[in-house]
Amino acid sequence: MSDKAAGDEGHGPAVIRAAGIVLVRDHAGTPEVAVIHRPHRGDWSLPKGKCDADEHSAVAAVRETREETGFKVVLEAALTTQDYEVDSQPKSVSYWRAHIDSGHFHANDEVDELQWLNAADARELLTYPEDATTVAEALAIGPTVPLVLLRHGKAVSRSQWPGHDDDRPLASLGVDQAGRAAAILPCFGVTSVRSSPSKRCRDTVEPLGAALMTEIVLDQKWSEDYVEASPRKFFAHVNHSIETEPPGVICTHRPNLDTMAALLAESAPRPWAFVGGKLSPGQAWVLHRSTTESGLVRAISRLSL
Repeated sequence: MSDKAAGDEGHGPAVIRAAGIVLVRDHAGTPEVAVIHRPHRGDWSLPKGKCDADEHSAVAAVRETREETGFKVVLEAALTTQDYEVDSQPKSVSYWRAHIDSGHFHANDEVDELQWLNAADARELLTYPEDATTVAEALAIGPTVPLVLLRHGKAVSRSQWPGHDDDRPLASLGVDQAGRAAAILPCFGVTSVRSSPSKRCRDTVEPLGAALMTEIVLDQKWSEDYVEASPRKFFAHVNHSIETEPPGVICTHRPNLDTMAALLAESAPRPWAFVGGKLSPGQAWVLHRSTTESGLVRAISRLSL
């Protein structure tokens, strides 16, 4: 599935999907954000642009930023979506906090000027008040690194598979989701891939491992058998991963993620309350972990492949 905005087909105009970022850098201990000038609109805004047909908004955010600014960026925490109308047509813009991976700003037909500004100066310069709100949200979260807890892609149903459950393969939709994982998840700067040894998990992240040119580490602790044998031990393993794993992806099973959510719900402090909803095949929780405080999760977002 893509992350197209939902709409009632045949009931009003289609939603324009777009994506953008709050690009942040550290300048002498003070965060600064990139504010761009668009000569064709005569405004000061944040880097953003329309999604191509069937393009995931995370991919669009990275692509549009590079086209507008020359920067290759890494996405961090997801921010509140901006929803408004353009010429009576609804528009939905997905935003992320982001940082620069490489590149230099080059003036072009779309953007002729870029300024790095602190929060107060950005608020004064930005043309649209909602952009200032988005900037404030990004700065409040702070810099993070991701841990992606991914439910494997859609698999052949248990009733239709005669062999051992660990050998159950992906269905055609799951194969498509695995391909999208290889395009979407690198946008978040992930560098490692762990997986349950089950075939449906391995196959979900195999294209991602190839795209990252990294070995997939098969870990029995993310299998269904492990969580069934000792839920509390599994939960301790989750906490250890949150504290120690590099930016990465872990592919596992629905029961494991449900157990994790149930144990977290016993205390349910923010932002953990977010994980109460169940994930469908090919969905993930992205845990945005503080870069300065070990084990602190500053935000959690749901991602669909």
